[in-house]
Amino acid sequence: MISESAMNFKEKFSQVDARRAYGLEHGRGDYFPSEARCAEIIKGIIDPPDCPLYMKTCTPSTPVGPAMVGLEGTCRIWAQNRILVKDIRCMNGACGLNREARSVRRL
Repeated sequence: MISESAMNFKEKFSQVDARRAYGLEHGRGDYFPSEARCAEIIKGIIDPPDCPLYMKTCTPSTPVGPAMVGLEGTCRIWAQNRILVKDIRCMNGACGLNREARSVRRL
């Protein structure tokens, strides 16, 4: 299913159509918080700490967007490794956290 499209399951697949089974209407996605910057994180434009929701309202236990929901989500990975600030240093091709980087308690 593609959001905001006219695509629907064919009648023969209606038994697996969650929208039909639960009486859900096609939404416009305007319930997604405008402050969430998941798209930019997924595209690699910004890092998770640059999102104002990261580790505030958007945490692994209360995810707001796709970057925190999935196990492979960038924000979830950063959160599980306790990365709160963008403080990664690279030298000679090896990258790691600056020793002074702040971290969060284990989730």
